[in-house]
Amino acid sequence: MRITGWIVWLLILCISKAVNAQDLLRIIASSETGMTGDRICIEYSVENFINIQNFQFSLHFDPTVVRPVCPPNSTNLVGLNPTNFNCNSINQGFIRMLWLDPNNGVMCGESLPDGFVMFTLCFDIIGDPGTES
Repeated sequence: MRITGWIVWLLILCISKAVNAQDLLRIIASSETGMTGDRICIEYSVENFINIQNFQFSLHFDPTVVRPVCPPNSTNLVGLNPTNFNCNSINQGFIRMLWLDPNNGVMCGESLPDGFVMFTLCFDIIGDPGTES
């Protein structure tokens, strides 16, 4: 009975923190440059990663300019593995990613410091000089 009460209190705490959160999660890509034939690596860091239990996003790029090395082999977020990345649509210019808290939200999700690099994704530059993605 005591454990059940603790879990209910923890859930209420998680819900109240989520409702009162004013800052949105931001995923920030580093800016890199290179020449045709180069491989560049983009770091994806976070801001306001507070009590996050899951998230998903699509990463869009110009497939005539860059070709991703997918899935990434450098991940730092607990529970984020190459299998979390859907690389089936790189020819169409996007990658999907889904992450679920490996603790199932038991501790109100994961929190990370601002600037924490979740993963690094490399791209081969295949486009003409002067193009961007």
